[in-house]
Amino acid sequence: MDKKHDKYYAVIMSDGKIMGIPAEIIADNYAKHYEQRGESYKENFDAMMHWFDTDDFEFEDWAKNNMDWSEVKEHAEWIGGQQKEADYDNDWMNERVIYVHSLLGFQSKGE
Repeated sequence: MDKKHDKYYAVIMSDGKIMGIPAEIIADNYAKHYEQRGESYKENFDAMMHWFDTDDFEFEDWAKNNMDWSEVKEHAEWIGGQQKEADYDNDWMNERVIYVHSLLGFQSKGE
């Protein structure tokens, strides 16, 4: 498996695919938002990554309620599951998610 990142916010889509978004993409979005409000980018980025590392709901809450699939789909990687028909815009908001801390040993694409 040739992946660029270790940490993924993974959404189990209604088509059965597990689509992984690098956690850094979501943390960057959060940090930039608060940087525009005068807060420290680094502190907010680090806070988000801490929330990811501890499976804190704050990470999922930000992703689901402040970002759209259209903002992350270019970064999405198929990291597992089987394919069937889906509505990814809806799935982003409503389907089950998992926090993937390492792809080492993660069974991908039926491998």
